[in-house]
Amino acid sequence: MASIYDEEENLIEELQLQEGDVLILLAGGHGYRILDNAAKVLEKEPSAAALEKVSLNTDLIT
Repeated sequence: MASIYDEEENLIEELQLQEGDVLILLAGGHGYRILDNAAKVLEKEPSAAALEKVSLNTDLIT
């Protein structure tokens, strides 16, 4: 279960992620709760230099 929070730490939504799902957050916060046996949860925060190279096409976001 992934809990998504805004920048004021208000809960926005809780999502039940499935194997193969990816969650990308650009602002706010998050929390994870493991519901079943899990081998590994990978959480990676990119460097500032890597973020400068990223361009986001917001036309695809609905």
